[in-house]
Amino acid sequence: RRDAPFVSVNCAAIPETLLESELFGYAKKSGISNADPKGKKGRFELADGGTLFLDEIGDMPLAQQAKILEVIETQRFFRLGGTAEVKVNVRLIAATSRPVEDGSNETVLRRDLYYRLSRLPLTLPPLRERISDIPMLCEHALERVSREIPRPVPRISGPAMNLLKAY
Repeated sequence: RRDAPFVSVNCAAIPETLLESELFGYAKKSGISNADPKGKKGRFELADGGTLFLDEIGDMPLAQQAKILEVIETQRFFRLGGTAEVKVNVRLIAATSRPVEDGSNETVLRRDLYYRLSRLPLTLPPLRERISDIPMLCEHALERVSREIPRPVPRISGPAMNLLKAY
């Protein structure tokens, strides 16, 4: 899938009323106001054969999570206002900054969806808990900047690095 499309969706940045049309698209002449009369492919369809990254999935409404679960299980969905089933084959990666299971009754992720997504869970502690990574991350960022601009980028001094670590 590495040569196939990689499509990223920030679920927290898309209003709840538009999320379904962003993920699944809409059919021709769907009746959606201000919509393209030719229809629109959703992110699942755009990622077909590749990877769909759902960032901040914990901010997605539970009703939308149920639709995501159905696509995972059937590899099919309907565009909004559509009658033809769309078949997709996507690798799904999901991330959330919110605790999935915090012991309270407040659910951020449906249990059945979490079960489907948690085949390879990765927990990344906050940077404040891995201060030793800061010099490496700074070095990486400086190398990227130096490739993008035509002049050498100065290195971070020892005192400046200490300030970053203390922050």
